[in-house]
Amino acid sequence: MPFSRPALLAASFLVLGLTQGLAAEGPPALDVERSCRDAATINVLGQNQQFDKAAFDGCMAQENATRGTLETEWAGFPAARRDECLAETREDNLPSYVELYECLKLDQETRSKK
Repeated sequence: MPFSRPALLAASFLVLGLTQGLAAEGPPALDVERSCRDAATINVLGQNQQFDKAAFDGCMAQENATRGTLETEWAGFPAARRDECLAETREDNLPSYVELYECLKLDQETRSKK
């Protein structure tokens, strides 16, 4: 039995809505490449800039590993604290999964000591 167009459209919106809800449950996408590129660029005597590829690659590896950790632990952090830590890591316009994770873990450790 073929489905009507309105039924297919409604089903599509339902699926899209569910997948967007699931995506909101994970860590947000952060532009860590720019952060790592800035961290790996060294000013020499305030004039010349040198790019350290090994530092960049190490930074990206650490950021990607931390994003993976956040993906598994994200739901365990209170939503309000996730929002606060996310705002903090975006303040300087150089967001970092490492910084976000450290903020969340520090808060978690502080609450567990009370």
